Amino acid sequence: LLMLHRLSKIADDKVEWYRERQQVQERLAGLEVLNAQLTHQLTLDGPTGLYNKKTFHEDLDRFLAQVRSGKSYYLLLMDLDRFKDVNARFGHAIGDAVIAKVGSYFRELPSLRAYRAGGDKFALIIKPRDDQQMLNAARKIKKDMSRIFIAEEAEPMTVSQGIALADQTIRSGEEWYAQAKRALEQAKTVRNAGIYLVSTGQGTASLRF
Repeated sequence: LLMLHRLSKIADDKVEWYRERQQVQERLAGLEVLNAQLTHQLTLDGPTGLYNKKTFHEDLDRFLAQVRSGKSYYLLLMDLDRFKDVNARFGHAIGDAVIAKVGSYFRELPSLRAYRAGGDKFALIIKPRDDQQMLNAARKIKKDMSRIFIAEEAEPMTVSQGIALADQTIRSGEEWYAQAKRALEQAKTVRNAGIYLVSTGQGTASLRF
């Protein structure tokens, strides 16, 4: 009887051990889900589903490190032209819908990393073959943006784009961003709906239309 009691106690202990082990595993699985959700919230922009501004600035240095090992990347900054007028004329709900549509468009494009860099500014890190292929991609994006519906009585949406190639002369992600930002400002000073490309640290090439 004593032996049977001991065996029964061992069996009960094993059952309890497996139950506790299962509970621990369930808690760990729950923590993994929670961690994934927190990571999602910290890295993505809610309204667009694109990577957010914080992730964008972190990625600049990460991609620049790859440039130093022989790869090449272009940074494209894009502003929606006269977006404040869209909000003023049609209301913020329409403006928010436009932002969401732009985000949806970029999420579906292959071979690039897309970000909402704040407000109506978007950023793309792209790896085309050369300057011409980069400009062709920018033109296509520009054309596609004009097809995004704002409202029946609205003119087609236009965008301005500034592009900078990361090369060995660029020392930091912020310097790369500053070059693209200056190119964007140049595109907007010529007129809205322009494209300006900085192809090296010293020279420039531009396309405006």
